[in-house]
Amino acid sequence: MKTLFLILLILSAITLSPNLVRAQDEYEIKVGEETITIKKYYMCFLKKGPNIDMDSSIIAYIQKEHLAYVSELKKEGKILFTGHFGDNKNLQGISIFNVTSKEEAIILASKDPAVKSGRLKFEIREWWSEK
Repeated sequence: MKTLFLILLILSAITLSPNLVRAQDEYEIKVGEETITIKKYYMCFLKKGPNIDMDSSIIAYIQKEHLAYVSELKKEGKILFTGHFGDNKNLQGISIFNVTSKEEAIILASKDPAVKSGRLKFEIREWWSEK
């Protein structure tokens, strides 16, 4: 009976500890009187790809397809925010994916027409933020 009690106590401690629950997609923390839910998202950094320089008509077509693809992912709730930078440096833009795994974010980013064409490449990073 003592062993069962000890096992239940350990399991409760693991379940309730925010540091150990980070393996999940979200957890709660107390900030003063308020409880905040922290959730795992995936930030996609879009960078210049190997085929950045193309004919302007091809660029326009790829951009149109890219925007349509991103718009569809936003409608589905798989992208929360997305946008580009205006300084024409290597880092072109970011998207914040609201998906269940890094693998899913990689698959979605890989299907982006701008990535498929080689105009962009991407890096996915796990990102924790208030839900």
